[in-house]
Amino acid sequence: MLDLEADMAAFFDEEGFAVSCERERPGEDTVTFSGIVGTTDEPQFEGEMQAPTHRLLFATAAADVRRGDTLTTTATNQAGERQPPRRWRVTRDPARVLDGLQSVAYLKRLAE
Repeated sequence: MLDLEADMAAFFDEEGFAVSCERERPGEDTVTFSGIVGTTDEPQFEGEMQAPTHRLLFATAAADVRRGDTLTTTATNQAGERQPPRRWRVTRDPARVLDGLQSVAYLKRLAE
């Protein structure tokens, strides 16, 4: 049986679909962890329309992520080559999911 707390690294394996993340915060060291970037439709304008929103799912214990942080994500393709990094701003404090073992941060893509 899978022990979610002990085996969280298997879920965020960068050889699968997870990406390498670097969290930057002024006055603090850069923190590196793994996460899964995805896009979901969120209601906007009091539910009048749906718009795509970028999210990052990560192990809560892996990093302290907060609204305003800058994240740089780097994916590795199937051939093992690192793709160009993408920079993001965290738009709201992450919400904990899966009994708090994982968190979801909402992201805004920054210009390259």
